[in-house]
Amino acid sequence: MAIELLSPIVIAGAAILFISPGEGCFRTTGAKKVFRDGFWTDLIWYTFVQSYVLALVISMIIRRIDSGTGFSRLHIVE
Repeated sequence: MAIELLSPIVIAGAAILFISPGEGCFRTTGAKKVFRDGFWTDLIWYTFVQSYVLALVISMIIRRIDSGTGFSRLHIVE
């Protein structure tokens, strides 16, 4: 097994280990829907739109810092 796969496997295993029993033990009401009302709206806004906007803002900040300092000419990150 490649070392690159170790981290995602450990994270997924831990999520399954902790989340699955927790859902059954700490349920406050009856059966819950897997996809609640508004799930897809939240998925689109929080996952895609927010990530895209955040990436743009961070990119603009990095470009502004680099234009003032010129760190990119050092080729620290390829």
